[in-house]
Amino acid sequence: MKHLFSYIFSFLTDGIPYILLLLPLYILFRCFRLKKNISSLLSTPKEIVRTILFIYLIMLFTQTFIVNSGTNSIELIPFRIIMMQLKYAQSNMHSFIFNIIGNIGVFIPVGIIFAYLLDSDIKKTILHGSLISVFIEIVQIPLQRTTDIDDVILNTTGTVIGCFIFLLLSHILKKRTATK
Repeated sequence: MKHLFSYIFSFLTDGIPYILLLLPLYILFRCFRLKKNISSLLSTPKEIVRTILFIYLIMLFTQTFIVNSGTNSIELIPFRIIMMQLKYAQSNMHSFIFNIIGNIGVFIPVGIIFAYLLDSDIKKTILHGSLISVFIEIVQIPLQRTTDIDDVILNTTGTVIGCFIFLLLSHILKKRTATK
């Protein structure tokens, strides 16, 4: 559990210098592209969520591109690593939690955010989450990082879970609004 909190802390803090560097550029780009000033740009809920997504992706990319795991391998056989880690989960719980639960959990926000931005379009949400995951895995190859098809499967599972969390919360909010 200590390792999980350490990873979460690292996830939240490692990206701060990159956020401070790239966020102003992103906001200026969005203002220029949409021909709006900063206050009107950030007054729309979807732009705020896009900005949150941008910040989240910076933090995600920091962990997958910059923080070096010290390993270099490519695994293209689906479920091979997942099955191995499930088999040895008792003896190596940290690896199980980090790989399986972590790869799912880190993409749940991606599913929630894209479901909101894409007006609850499940197929497009899953496609966007999958494409981000595939992009990460492909970029890791020349960076001498571990590239694993199971990560794409787990990340996509996290996107699906996030999408359905968003749909469930939207349904609950609509019901509450309708009963008032």
